[in-house]
Amino acid sequence: MIGKIAVAMDSFKGSISGKTANDIVEEALKKALPQAWIRKFHLADGGEGSLDALKDLLSDLKMINTPSQDPAGRGINSRFGYLESKRHALIEIASTNALTMIEPEKRNPLALSSRGVGLLIGRSLDLGAEKISVFLGGSATVDVGCGMLAALGARFYDDEGNLLAEGNGQTVCRAAKIDFSDLDRRLENASIRCYCDVASPLTGPSGAALAFGPQKGGTPEMLDKIEDGMMRIMKLYPPCDPALPGGGAAGGLGYALASVLCAEIRSGSRYFLDLQQFPSCLDDCDLLVTGEGRIDSQTAMGKGPGLAAAMAREKGVAVIGLCGACGEDLRLEESPFDAVFPIIDGPRTLTEAMSIPASSANLRRTVSAIAALLALGARK
Repeated sequence: MIGKIAVAMDSFKGSISGKTANDIVEEALKKALPQAWIRKFHLADGGEGSLDALKDLLSDLKMINTPSQDPAGRGINSRFGYLESKRHALIEIASTNALTMIEPEKRNPLALSSRGVGLLIGRSLDLGAEKISVFLGGSATVDVGCGMLAALGARFYDDEGNLLAEGNGQTVCRAAKIDFSDLDRRLENASIRCYCDVASPLTGPSGAALAFGPQKGGTPEMLDKIEDGMMRIMKLYPPCDPALPGGGAAGGLGYALASVLCAEIRSGSRYFLDLQQFPSCLDDCDLLVTGEGRIDSQTAMGKGPGLAAAMAREKGVAVIGLCGACGEDLRLEESPFDAVFPIIDGPRTLTEAMSIPASSANLRRTVSAIAALLALGARK
């Protein structure tokens, strides 16, 4: 009999948020299993939605609204969280550097900049922040933090001594010298941590440009150029492990923060799960329902649903995974999931499948069917 159920849904990126998915799953389960105890957990990996999750979890978190720039340099209103009593700023880069801010036809990693992230860090320092948490994910850029660092006072020059003011992917390709002497001095007294679930290094086939650049509008020619530039930028930044896990996160922002600003890189999903005492809450659970837009062989390698599922498996809790698409490389017997259910109900275009109404309806229908089956089993 299913008595206690934990629900921890991540976002279906480009479609429904993790919070919306959690609510849909809870509602569908309750209809078929009205006696079940259900608890929802925020599952964020450091990408979009992290700040909203933190707002729900930290009662004293104050939201700071501030001017910033999107990746194309257009002025926008952005925000970050601030725990005044702890002088702790919590910055979600997707609030100023999201891929969704750029029209598909204008996505060009050579032209886009992470400058907005630097503006938010600077604003947090204005408030007196001594601890800064940066949540990486959902970025539009592949500039190894050049834009962010330029906003904080770094100066990039080409091989003829000309200032490269853009701080974008072109800067990565053209920089021959970097002057850090005017870098914001307040950073010296700030402790910085980055949170993400991308273990990729900065360069190579699984790195920021070659692995993630295509979805940001990069052509093979552009990305090869940026990849070459990254090899040079690494020599201009302070020494850092070139294979640093998470260095490739957010177009190389992970590497820039670790190298230049001495930041630690940690698991975003583990941060959120630990914040909610998720492992101890599993002690008397019968079932975990978790998922995201795609479940494949990479899900178990640090991604939120995979981490939650692994924690549940260690406690002997059954795990059901829900996804928009299931990768052909998924080997269920080697995964932490007992069962995985794609929610798509038939042939659709990608746009149709990822629309919020369709995703919501498909998720509700799938969970309702699973819950009915569980209820049937409980009657036996």
